[in-house]
Amino acid sequence: MLGAFFLFLGTFFGGALFLWWPQYFAWIRKEGSAFGGSYLFTLTVFHLIPHLFEEGNPHHMGGYLLLGFYIQLLLDFIGHGIAHGHDHKGSSMQRYSLFSLLFSLLFHAFLEGMLLGLPMEGSALIWWGLMLHKLPAAFSLTLTLSRKKIPQKSIFSYLCIFSLASPLAALVTAYGWHSGIATLLRYKACLSGVATGSLLHIASTILFESEHENHNISLKKWFFILLGLLLALLSSLSCCR
Repeated sequence: MLGAFFLFLGTFFGGALFLWWPQYFAWIRKEGSAFGGSYLFTLTVFHLIPHLFEEGNPHHMGGYLLLGFYIQLLLDFIGHGIAHGHDHKGSSMQRYSLFSLLFSLLFHAFLEGMLLGLPMEGSALIWWGLMLHKLPAAFSLTLTLSRKKIPQKSIFSYLCIFSLASPLAALVTAYGWHSGIATLLRYKACLSGVATGSLLHIASTILFESEHENHNISLKKWFFILLGLLLALLSSLSCCR
């Protein structure tokens, strides 16, 4: 699956570029995160959720969606928001366990990677949404590990593991689906719902996370939010024709 391969490359080299030249790529963590969050939120609401509710009982689908949303809420508590590009500054960062950061990131990455492996209309849109979301997350991971005084060689190892999580999940899920594994076939709706709920939490958190204590959003951020909204709408409409 070429999509999984390029998802790995994009995530890994995106994080590596930020580690090598942070002064040139720091803007992506803010403006790029706003654009990716808006694109992912619009894609989730306009494309993923409607298809999800077409697959089965609406009450069951709503339950799976909520389950994924609250699983991601718990993962954000464990990982201190690094999955949605949150920055960890100052001495308080030292309290964060490296294991908790990596566990939350990898678990979330595996959940969203399953969406790529399941047969679903508009898989290319999902790929772009994940790629736009993963770049700020990779940047935040490398920045956080650097501030924790972790050697650069180890940072590249952790970045490689994080970059592999979603592609591996997509490949394993696709293999299981095409092999006709009964458990995967039976719980496709559940897996799709949980993964979609996780994406809904991530995207909404990025959008609602303001830049200042008085909850202002800069005009620059508004521009990237609206750009992500417009691009996701156009992409979804063209896909559904």
